[in-house]
This record gives sequence, structure tokens and C-alpha cells, in this order.
Amino acid sequence: MPNDHENGRTHEPNLRELTVETDGLRDLLIEKIERLREVMTNSLSAQEKLTTQAFAASKEAITKAEAAQTQYNTGHNDLLKKQDSMISRTEFDVVKNGWNEKFDAMKDSTKLEISGLRESRSEGIGKGATWNTVLVIVGIVAGVLVTYLTMAHH
Repeated sequence: MPNDHENGRTHEPNLRELTVETDGLRDLLIEKIERLREVMTNSLSAQEKLTTQAFAASKEAITKAEAAQTQYNTGHNDLLKKQDSMISRTEFDVVKNGWNEKFDAMKDSTKLEISGLRESRSEGIGKGATWNTVLVIVGIVAGVLVTYLTMAHH
């Protein structure tokens, strides 16, 4: 049988001493369990608060993203509507080339008429012919401008 002095005891404990020691250990364990329970409760409460904040931030971010997408869609749809009322680049090039050809033809015609007027003036038809020449040139230039502006407007 082991010596009682080896386990730190000077005598065999009686039932009362064992009960007191056991009760003390039980109280200590209950106290530690209560502290652990409190730590767990605080930890879970903090986690719940963080989760709530994360969900709120996520909801706010989603709301902002949806608002931005709605604004983008509105602008994009407006642009598409504007494009529907416009002619395509290819169609514009065809119309522009047609205007350029007509303008070049008018320009060539005007040059010929001006050349003819210069010749008649140099033949010495008189002062009346000079005024007639000026009026014809003004009329031709006005006609070219009106035609060009009419084509540009359409």
C-alpha cells in the first residue's frame, strides 16, 4: 500500500473532507462553466451583430448597384431611341456623296456660266450688260446656296 506521505496527505481523508473537496471542485467547475457560457453568449452576440451589419451593408450595396444599373439602362435606352431616328453611316455616306456630286456639277456649271459672262463682257456689250452679268452671277450663287441648303436640310 502506498505511503500517505507520498501523495501529499498526512492522513486518510474521511468522508466529510472528501465531500467538502468534491463540493469545492463542483463549485469551481460550475463557475468555469458559467464563465464559458458567458463568453460563448457574448461571442455569439458579437457574431450576430457582425452578421446583421454585413447583411445591411450587402443590401445597401445591392440597392446602389441596382440604382446605377437602372440609370445606365435609362441612358442606354435613350441612346438607342435616338439611334432609331438617325440614318446609318452607310446611308449618310450615300446621301453625302450624292450632295457632293450635285454640288460639283453646279459648281462646274456656274464656272462655265461665269466664263461665258466674262467673254460677253470682254466683247464690250456695254454697261447694261455688266449689271446683267452681276445680277446673273448673284442669281446663280443664290440658286446654288438655296439648292445646297435644301439638300442639307433633307
